[in-house]
Amino acid sequence: MAPLLQKLSFLLRTSSSSSHLLRSLLLSTATASKKPQNPYAPESHFMVDYLVSSIGLSRDQAIKASKGLAHLRSPDRPDAVVGFLKRTGLSDAHIKSLISWHPKLLCANTEKTLERRAKELEEGGFSGPLLVQVVRSNPFAFTINGVLQRLQFWKEFVGGDNTVFSKVVRRNRMLINYDIERKVVPNITLLRNYGLSDKDITLVMMRVNGFILRSPISIKHLLKQTEDLGFSPESKMFVQALSVVAMIKSTTLQKKIELFKSFGWSKDEVHKAFRKCPNVLSLAEENVRLKMDFLLGKAGCLPVYIKERPMLLAYSLEKRLVPRHHVMSILKEKGIGKYFSFYSVVGLPEKNFVEKFIRRNEKGMPGLDKVYAAACAGVPGFPTTKDQNIPAVLASMDLMQENFWKDFLRNSGQAIWSQSQFLCF
Repeated sequence: MAPLLQKLSFLLRTSSSSSHLLRSLLLSTATASKKPQNPYAPESHFMVDYLVSSIGLSRDQAIKASKGLAHLRSPDRPDAVVGFLKRTGLSDAHIKSLISWHPKLLCANTEKTLERRAKELEEGGFSGPLLVQVVRSNPFAFTINGVLQRLQFWKEFVGGDNTVFSKVVRRNRMLINYDIERKVVPNITLLRNYGLSDKDITLVMMRVNGFILRSPISIKHLLKQTEDLGFSPESKMFVQALSVVAMIKSTTLQKKIELFKSFGWSKDEVHKAFRKCPNVLSLAEENVRLKMDFLLGKAGCLPVYIKERPMLLAYSLEKRLVPRHHVMSILKEKGIGKYFSFYSVVGLPEKNFVEKFIRRNEKGMPGLDKVYAAACAGVPGFPTTKDQNIPAVLASMDLMQENFWKDFLRNSGQAIWSQSQFLCF
């Protein structure tokens, strides 16, 4: 900067015509060089370093969070708040999450606000792990008015079950921020009049974030959409279907219908499949395509077989469909399990499948349990729907008894991973 100032000074002395312009430039340059850093700028406030070192936020998160803490002049109050939260039972990870969401909690008066509210909640029946769950779900529980009455309402509404209550407040983090009479009661009345029990409403709330906090008009629309898909309010599947419909946009719902129609399904067949398994509505497009490719190709299922059993699409491709198909292909080559339908096999609970098809055959087929475990775990190199290179697998995974598999491969080639001719009935 000094050489630049010297040159400007020289020009001022030698050029009268440019005197005014250069003098202005010199003044502004000198002023800029002496301008001190703003000690109150968010990125320079001491709370930025505090949030990074004591709370665990990233620097970018800390700069953003510190904007509401600029009036603090020492870490005394934040230290007191953090100490209180730890005594309440919250871990460092919990505290980090709370402060990320509600940084101004660090400004609260521990004695007059936090401890007083905690005592009120504990005396009202929310203590220990339950208090921790409430605060984890919403840090405003310590600072907004009317919290105890709202918590008591919801605990009674779900039947007094602490586990269910915890799931509801965890799924609906803003639940305690809303007035019960003005925001919640109209929606509960609407749903009850439609035929839903309080247990039904609770189930939807556990699945869908903010469902009960929507406008009555929005909830009426969701109820109608669910009925239009062929679900009767008296049906046991209505609540499950309503939950799925409430999680996706109307435009997305229509796209899902078009997706299944692209596989040759009629609109009636799509609706019929949804009525059997509403959860297929919530599957991502790529997820559906991968499963359909596998079921129609590798597993050898006919289109009508899948239409009649849409639950197949709800199972995990990597954790259930592919691993069990591999195992049954191996058993089939030995003449075992050839009369089991694919649907009955993948529908078995894990414990039952392992006992019926792995344990019973491990003596005659050593290593089968490890093959299945490797497939379920997604071990690198294990055959997938796009990889049938068994010799490479044998070389990379010391999971099977070498002599057995050499003999097996010699007798059947690579047919053990070929399309399975499962009976579809």
